[in-house]
Amino acid sequence: MYFTRYSQYLKLLLITIIFSVSACTTKKNTTMTRAYHNLTGRFNVYFNGIESLKAGLRKIDKNYKDNYGTILPIFNYTEKQAAQMISPEMDRCIQKSAKLIKTHSITVKPKLDKKKKLSKKDKDFLNKPEYCKWIDDGYLMMGQAHYYKQHYFTAEQTFLLIINKYKNESIAWDARFWLAKSKIEDKEYEDAEVLLKEVRKSSKTPKYLLHEVNLAYADMYMKKEEWDAAVKYLEKSIKEETNKKFKIRLHFILAQIYQMQENYKKAELNYLSVIKKNYNYEMTFNAKINLAEISEKTKSDGGKLKKELLKMLKDDKNYDYLDQIYYALGRMELNSKNISAAIDYFSKAVSARSSNKMVKAKAYKVLADYYSEKDNYRLAGAYYDSTLISMNESFPDYNKIHPIISSKANLMKQLSTIEIEDSLQFVAKLPERERNKLIDKQIKKILAQEKAALENKNNGTAFDPAFDNQMTNVPSNIKGGKWYFYNPQAVSYGLTNFKQKWGDRELEDLWRLSNKKSNSEIKKEIKTKNENQKETNDKKKSLSNKTREFYLQDLPLTPEKLEKSNKKIENALFNAAMIYADEMHDDDKAVELFEKLLKRFPETSMRLDALQMLYNSSKRKGDYSRADKYKQMIISEFPESMNAKILKDPNYLSDLQKQSKTVEVLYEDAFNYYKAKRYKQTIAICENALKKYPTDELVPKFMFLNALSYGETGNKDKLKKELNILVKKYPDAEITTNAKEILQIIESGKLEEKLYEYEPETKHYYVIVVAKDKVDFNKLKFDYLSFNLDNFDNLNLNVAQVKLDDNRDMIVVQSFKNEKDAGNYYAELISKGILKAYRLTPYKHFIISEANYQKYLKDQNTEKYLKFYRNSYN
Repeated sequence: MYFTRYSQYLKLLLITIIFSVSACTTKKNTTMTRAYHNLTGRFNVYFNGIESLKAGLRKIDKNYKDNYGTILPIFNYTEKQAAQMISPEMDRCIQKSAKLIKTHSITVKPKLDKKKKLSKKDKDFLNKPEYCKWIDDGYLMMGQAHYYKQHYFTAEQTFLLIINKYKNESIAWDARFWLAKSKIEDKEYEDAEVLLKEVRKSSKTPKYLLHEVNLAYADMYMKKEEWDAAVKYLEKSIKEETNKKFKIRLHFILAQIYQMQENYKKAELNYLSVIKKNYNYEMTFNAKINLAEISEKTKSDGGKLKKELLKMLKDDKNYDYLDQIYYALGRMELNSKNISAAIDYFSKAVSARSSNKMVKAKAYKVLADYYSEKDNYRLAGAYYDSTLISMNESFPDYNKIHPIISSKANLMKQLSTIEIEDSLQFVAKLPERERNKLIDKQIKKILAQEKAALENKNNGTAFDPAFDNQMTNVPSNIKGGKWYFYNPQAVSYGLTNFKQKWGDRELEDLWRLSNKKSNSEIKKEIKTKNENQKETNDKKKSLSNKTREFYLQDLPLTPEKLEKSNKKIENALFNAAMIYADEMHDDDKAVELFEKLLKRFPETSMRLDALQMLYNSSKRKGDYSRADKYKQMIISEFPESMNAKILKDPNYLSDLQKQSKTVEVLYEDAFNYYKAKRYKQTIAICENALKKYPTDELVPKFMFLNALSYGETGNKDKLKKELNILVKKYPDAEITTNAKEILQIIESGKLEEKLYEYEPETKHYYVIVVAKDKVDFNKLKFDYLSFNLDNFDNLNLNVAQVKLDDNRDMIVVQSFKNEKDAGNYYAELISKGILKAYRLTPYKHFIISEANYQKYLKDQNTEKYLKFYRNSYN
């Protein structure tokens, strides 16, 4: 009995093993194999992959911080930081997709009874591209994972594969939709719109996609900044959205757009929807802040909102948001014309501890504009500088606003310089007795401030002398006017206080304005500035700020100091006028300052430029009589200048352009003669051009070609002499780099050394040399791979990026049987115009034998090899 039962179990186990082994194969297409792979593919692989993908999206929702200072994106997973955040989850998802496709795909056709007549259903079944129904889902999951990783090109290729391979399946419409989303992120909006229209209009589109299509349209129009169209699709999406949390996000975005469009009533309604639901504290908080900003426009109950904001100040959980609350209160007071209260709130906003640079930038800008209008240039300049430091590319209309703020900051600096130097000169010109009386009065103020500070300290209250009175350092007899007495002590205190409140401005300012410099360069600049500042401070520290000498040391009391002070004013007047004219387009102010410059400094070295700018600004604002006056002054005072020639002859520039074309033809002729090794003709053309057109921009190239031609004729002394003249006369010309390389070779004594050998029947490579910072090497390499695949697939060519030196890399294509094959490759490359996209990029390309390539890697002198190349391969 026991033996019989054991035998039955053994048979059952054996049958199960046989079933499993036979079902595991993907080489057979039976009901058993399909069932097995559908089951195991779904629950062993696909399930884990899709869970990993969902986990990544949940991680974004949990950890990604929205920037409420800008219009929120509909999908936060399209932001740059999001892709880095979920890379591990998406990588795992891609691995699972690949495993699903590799181990469970069944493409072999099933065996059918040949005697049986096939029905339409049978034929459709036979024509299926895939018999495991989870494979197409695996491809879609893989494409989505690449999309979330923001690898849009790879994602697009995956979605295209699904569309082509599964064109009769409903999943093809999912793929079209995701392909459209990828195109949107790649800014290929026309293609995206075509795809979205197909998905929306097709009767085969799954219903669940239609709402997603509306969201994709809204996303696309927001990225294109077509706000009316975006609003239309957002409103549709809000009506259809079932996810309450996401619906609130759409309301907030819609409110932001309406606020930007100055449709304040609709903005208010949508912000109120966000506040009413209160799903997300930070979003609700920002909705209240934004409502405060538009309170006057909406004519809503500002008093109620203000009370709510003041109440929020007392709530500990709003500690990190104090700057935003103060800013919102400032906006409300500003809207109500309560300027002093508004300025107080904005000052508190910039002083509050917070990492929200967006709010600080806005508050700094309001303060800067306020003090600029009050002609407090120094304080306005400091606030404009702080605005720039706090701004980043996410700031609304950054590309438009940043240059304006930068111009204003520079303008304040120039106007402040004029004001300071004028006030110093004013005091210096006073009789000694009056001057000393003024200084003594200032010393008394400092003593009084120190006494008040000590008393306040003992009483437990803070006292800030730098902000006690914006005009505390102005002498009483000139306080009501525009001049004020420069107080170095107050400046020193103010700088220290500024750093305490806002950090080390100098260091961060350098980072913002010199972001293309290396760290070592930045550190060097900071070190130099700090050393200079320390030297100045040490000198001033040796004197007490309660002595007359402390103040007298900065006054221009000697002719040398007065000349230096006047030069500062002269330069500042010119710079300020230029900013008004070229950057702020305020021609009235520009004319005022340029005329002031010429009146005060008639012999200025910038006279011609000032007269030209006066002519330009006067003409722009329609003051033609004034414009004609300055035109005549330019012609009479500077008759040989380019300015005068252009003003006298309206055709001067067009004639100059014609001449330029003539010179270009001459250079082309000279270069062709040089390539043909007709060096005497080359020299004749170059020397004629240099004599006839000495000011043309092609002169450095003529000089270089002329020098090379002398070298080719054996006149090495002339070669060296001409190259030295070129380097000295045109040190910044692009061709001068080549001249310096040749001069180094001459100095090293390697000019006559024969390095390369002509070996036409040996292996050859093709090489292109480009500066590292001039081209995207990944794209360049891809272009060559594509070209090889289309034209030389049979040669199995290898394409590699190789470092030549610290500044240059190469793309090397290898290898060719001989010179002939390599030459054919080179010729086909030129014929197909593969390098046309790089016509503005300086590069050198050539073919080279295997042995010469090794020599070239060591020598690294491209011009030396090219000389051998031209002589040997043409």
